[in-house]
Amino acid sequence: MRGEYPPGSKLPFQAELAQSFQVSGLTIQQAMHRLAREGFVVARRRVGTVVVPKLPHLHNLAFVLPQDPLNTDYFSRFFTVLSNAARYLQDKQDRPIRVFHNINRHSDVEDRQQLLDLINAHQLAGIIFAMHPFLLEGTPILEQAGIPRVAIMNCQEYPQVPAIAYDMQSFIRRALDHLRSRGRRRIAVLAPPGTDLLDARFEAETVKRGIRCPPHWQQLILQSGAVGACNCVRLLMQDPAATRPDGLIIADDNLVEHALAGLIAEQIRVPTDLEVVVHCNFPWPPTEVMPVTRLGFDSREVLRQCIDLIDQQRRGETVSGVTRVAPVFESELSA
Repeated sequence: MRGEYPPGSKLPFQAELAQSFQVSGLTIQQAMHRLAREGFVVARRRVGTVVVPKLPHLHNLAFVLPQDPLNTDYFSRFFTVLSNAARYLQDKQDRPIRVFHNINRHSDVEDRQQLLDLINAHQLAGIIFAMHPFLLEGTPILEQAGIPRVAIMNCQEYPQVPAIAYDMQSFIRRALDHLRSRGRRRIAVLAPPGTDLLDARFEAETVKRGIRCPPHWQQLILQSGAVGACNCVRLLMQDPAATRPDGLIIADDNLVEHALAGLIAEQIRVPTDLEVVVHCNFPWPPTEVMPVTRLGFDSREVLRQCIDLIDQQRRGETVSGVTRVAPVFESELSA
């Protein structure tokens, strides 16, 4: 780890090491087996023991998710798409990225112990948190020195953890602009609770565009209660065509299918009666049954930026603040 034996270099013969450290040959053999098991060296016939080209503490990454994928009420599509992106980048960049699930306050989870083992064995080049890591305060996962970290969250609460954030304010502005360009003036919004999307800034954006969006057209729905989006949309569509919403923004991809089911139940034609913009975590969107417009964030690009921030820290560069990722329409995604 200090670089005395750089990648590709050959270690001394085991007999030399045993003499140097004044231990038995068996002790050296056990140490070599451990180094090989942890990915630092490899034994080559007729050559000896060689340091691997890509050392774990310089290349291996951990991607940490707070929930169990079997808990469908809380394991959002956001987590699923990011997990897919981690596997995609591992294949494309030949960069080991191991995904750990259910890393939160529970200390008896197997993934948590495996992650701690990697930290203690100095086998990680960095840790990426899929969300705010406040549940890990006081643990080596968040606080052990020497490991670069980055979190996908809206603020940099920890000086040692720079943040990557989705620019949802820009998402709303672009969605409003799109609907306005389609001649829509009466817009409803479905969004997750805890968001700052529907604040005074939102009202200012709608007024600036000549768009009407009264408070009862701004609905907050939990992911665990996403089925309620169906009835919510049905209520929004009860007024006559001239006074009900002619545009809809669904700002959480976990709500999309249920909201569209409500439109189907009310026999709303999309986009003739209602233009719909839905949030999407690219590049693995669900298949919608209606011609909606997808606007969202490229999960591959988000993780690329996370990896870049970790590598900058490893090079000793100062990294701080929040890096905001801009939303894109599906038509704008590069191949």
